[in-house]
Amino acid sequence: MSFKIINYLEPCQYSIRLIDRLKSLDSQNVLDFDLINKAIYWAKKYHGEQKRKSGEPYYSHPLEVAYMISDYKLKTDVIVANPNYG
Repeated sequence: MSFKIINYLEPCQYSIRLIDRLKSLDSQNVLDFDLINKAIYWAKKYHGEQKRKSGEPYYSHPLEVAYMISDYKLKTDVIVANPNYG
């Protein structure tokens, strides 16, 4: 039996896309990126190796939702809630 060690801190395509988007929209420096990165970490850790039917990691959906709502509510608490709602 072999175990795969997962580095939940390692950026993935979904977290990179979200963070890049948030940085581009945060012209007033109102977002707490430490807290947002913690939320991403816990979403990835909590969902671990779970996969969606498409084969994508389960945590991809909440990160994509956070990406989509960033246009409407650029507040840390709203962004942080989404990666952890699943």
